[in-house]
Amino acid sequence: MDIKNIILKEHGLLLPISGGHGDSIDTAVKIERVIDVQNAYIECYLNKKKWLKVSRRLMSVEGNRFHKVTVEYLDDDGEEKMIDYFFDITGWFGRLAQNHRF
Repeated sequence: MDIKNIILKEHGLLLPISGGHGDSIDTAVKIERVIDVQNAYIECYLNKKKWLKVSRRLMSVEGNRFHKVTVEYLDDDGEEKMIDYFFDITGWFGRLAQNHRF
């Protein structure tokens, strides 16, 4: 089952995403509405644990654009953990650039 259907089944949330689970560049989550979707995805992936976005970095790898989002969260034992998520925003990035040309 793909990640879009997993989130729909487990959380009842239909996100405009495809791709992988986001734990590496190779399995980046491909999204349309970037920031809202990233936050909703992280919320679902962490199963509503408390979390804080530490950083977001724009990366370019082999002609594709990615957001690397670093998140700090509390695990089930209350221990602070950090995790990186990679979101493939290539399609969105191109449309944004076209819409903002001078």
